[in-house]
Amino acid sequence: MNLNTLIALAAITLVCAMFVVSVFFIFKKSLITFMSLSTFAVGSLCILITYSLSSKGIAAIYIAMPLCIMLSIAYIAIGIYFIQSPLKYINKNIRNIAKGKLSNEIEELLLNRKDEIGILANSINVTQIELHKTAEFAKSISDRNFDNNSFQPLSTDDEIGNLLVEMRNNLIENEKQEAVRKKEEHNRNYITTGIAKFSETLQLTNVDTQAMGDKLISEMVDYVNACQGAIYMLKCNDHTDENCLELMSAVAYDRHKKIDANFKIGDSLVGRCAFEKKSIYMTDIPDNYIKITSGLGTANPRNLLLVPAIIEGKVIAVIELSSFYAIEEQMIQLIEKISENIASTFNASKNNRHTLMLLEESKKYSEEMAAQEEELRQNIEELEATQEEMKRKEEQLRAISQQLDNQELLIKEKITQLKFAN
Repeated sequence: MNLNTLIALAAITLVCAMFVVSVFFIFKKSLITFMSLSTFAVGSLCILITYSLSSKGIAAIYIAMPLCIMLSIAYIAIGIYFIQSPLKYINKNIRNIAKGKLSNEIEELLLNRKDEIGILANSINVTQIELHKTAEFAKSISDRNFDNNSFQPLSTDDEIGNLLVEMRNNLIENEKQEAVRKKEEHNRNYITTGIAKFSETLQLTNVDTQAMGDKLISEMVDYVNACQGAIYMLKCNDHTDENCLELMSAVAYDRHKKIDANFKIGDSLVGRCAFEKKSIYMTDIPDNYIKITSGLGTANPRNLLLVPAIIEGKVIAVIELSSFYAIEEQMIQLIEKISENIASTFNASKNNRHTLMLLEESKKYSEEMAAQEEELRQNIEELEATQEEMKRKEEQLRAISQQLDNQELLIKEKITQLKFAN
């Protein structure tokens, strides 16, 4: 065996070794290492062929050429299988992502590769998984399901994730504001409707205060879903000249409560409300303050509202409502607004009653004056008749007196004549 043959065999052995090593690096290390070793192996074959030709080693050419062709075909096949096909698959997934179509996860074989293609496949797979999460989060937002708190942006640089989170937060805030707006609108409608309802009642019964109070407290109890209600009217005690609050109208109060239903200003919760001239709302009233009695037994309401009816700084009445349930803010506002109208109406009714009383007294006085005037006229007529009668009798007396004077003169003349005759 000559030197050329030994060199050719050594080169072939080296090329085969590099081929095996390059294939090993495909699975274990790096695609770049494989390509480098493959290039080195093909270069070595080229050098071997060139050397064989230059040294006229025909036997080496017969060995090197087939080996070079086989290695080239093997490298091409390996390149297609391990490089081109995965790259096409990855490119297809990237194009789908670019179109907004999220494919299934990358094949497990590619994910397990340790080379650059494996790294690229894992990166795309992670991107698809995160995009799936982002898509699910976006769908939950479109479905107005804002309870999905598991989603987190990939980083501070994740524009889509951060924008979606910001959009969700904005939608949550908008929903909260919308809920607040709807509640405020509901409360305004509740108050407006209540004011219209009770104003109509006040207009229908603006003369009879008792009937007005009975109808008002009954409607209030129903409108605010209370279980008891009462209206206490301010009255002056004729015996002590002290103002007190007297029960005027009530709904669902027992007999004992109605009997003991007069309060001085400042005494008890009713008197305190009138004294302080402000509403009192209690959510834990004493057990013995109010009782609800039914055929099944008794129960104690836990919520109490007292509202003074004030006009021009003067308390006219106190409204009392009790309920098993919490009396909401809009209900309290409604009763406070209605209390102003009630105070005005009660005060006007009181003034109207006073005016009617004055008119009745004036009418009675006018009738008495007319009767006295008629009696005086009759007395005057009788006096005039009496005066006429007296004047007539006086004329008669004067005539009789004149006749008597004339007769006296005739008698005197006859006596004088008789004296001269004798």
